[in-house]
Formats: sequence, structure tokens, C-alpha cells
Amino acid sequence: MSRNIRIEIGQRFHLVGSPPARLGAWKVAAVFKSTVDGVEYARLAQVKDPTRQKTIAVSALLDGRQYARSTVSAGSEVAGGAG
Repeated sequence: MSRNIRIEIGQRFHLVGSPPARLGAWKVAAVFKSTVDGVEYARLAQVKDPTRQKTIAVSALLDGRQYARSTVSAGSEVAGGAG
């Protein structure tokens, strides 16, 4: 099955079954294709703590069982902050 859905840097996801505000959203930091297995991967960084990162296959990110696309906008997480 071919999918035309693209993953782009900056898109946000959260774990299915948990609200994004509770555990935080994950932001796509990089997308790459492995030279070892040919699989496309996304490197995710936690929005609240970008030092926490993980790599997941794009197919797993998009299948909807583990992650859902977050509807939280980038500006709402920094609203009220200094700047």
C-alpha cells in the first residue's frame, strides 16, 4: 500500500491515549532513510525537553496505533513566556 502522507520537520505528535499536555508533544527534528535497512525514520525531540529524543520508523509514526498528530500549535506552548 502506497501512502502519500509526508512527514516534515516541525510536525508534532503525541502518544495515543494520553493528552499532549500531560506527557508533552514530540516534534519531528529530522527525517532520514537508513542506508542499512532502507527504512525511512523520523527523529523526534520532546517539545518541553529537546534533549529527550527517540527514533521511530515513519510507517510506525503514521499508522495511528502509537502516535497521533498533535493539533497543538507551536505558539501556544510558549504563550505567556518572556520574549
